[in-house]
Order: sequence, then C-alpha cells, then structure tokens
Amino acid sequence: MEKQTGFTMIELLIVVSIIGILASMIILTTSGSRIKARDARRMSDMKSLVTAQELYYSDIGHYFTCSATLGDCVPKNSRNYPSSIGARMSKTPTDPKNSGTTCTGDSYIYCGLDNTGNNQQFCYFAKLEENAASYITASLKGNMRKDAIPVSFADCGTAG
Repeated sequence: MEKQTGFTMIELLIVVSIIGILASMIILTTSGSRIKARDARRMSDMKSLVTAQELYYSDIGHYFTCSATLGDCVPKNSRNYPSSIGARMSKTPTDPKNSGTTCTGDSYIYCGLDNTGNNQQFCYFAKLEENAASYITASLKGNMRKDAIPVSFADCGTAG
C-alpha cells in the first residue's frame, strides 16, 4: 500500500477556521483604534482652529467671521464653518470621516455658530465617535468636551 502525503480535509478545515477566528479578532481590535485615531485628529484640529483664530485676533482686533449667506464659509452649506481663517490658516481642516452635510448631530463634519453679529467670539464643534453623544468644541475659552451640540457662544465655552 502506498503512503499518501499531505493534509486531510479535516486538518485543512481546522486551520482555516483558526485563521478566520484570528482575522476577525484583529479586525475588531483595529476598528476601535481607528475610531480613537479619528477622534484624536478632531481634537487636534479644534486646537488648531483656536490657535488660528487667536493669531487672527492679534493681527486684526477681532475674530474671523463666517456666515454662509456672506459666502465666506465652506461653499454650499449652512454650517458656518470657514474655508480659511485669513492668512493664518489658508485651508481649514475637515473631519477625517467627513460624512454628512448638516449639523444636526448625525453627521461627522466640522460646524460652527454664525459670529457675523459678534466678531469678538467664535465657536466650532465636531462630533466624536467613541461616545456617540460627545462633542469637542473650539472657542475663545479653548477646547471643551460637551454632551450636546453647543447652542450659544457661552455654551460653547463651558464643559459638559
């Protein structure tokens, strides 16, 4: 009788099953890391916006204003988020996920409050992914974590 070499079908199925289990564990682990990385970028972007606004203020004497009706915001939306902050930030950052078009809380986009009537204040915000009901804000008081979309400049500058 000849001796056969190779693997049996059962051995191959066991190896494929083990590889499948390991691959699914790796995919689950890395998806959490991606969410944390996107949230870290959002926080960094909000800090950059505060810095750019403060530099603009030191040059001009007021914060950069943004109104969708005046056309100095990101085109074709009502997010009140500037496409630039003067010469201090020639192109403002965009959300790493950048999904959606409205600031209702369902989208991952950067938004702001209209400050054309009050150029001594500004407020930008972004939804965080790790906690679905959490936002990071940028205002003249720095960066804050919030549980809801800010509704006023005073609200934007307070935590909670």
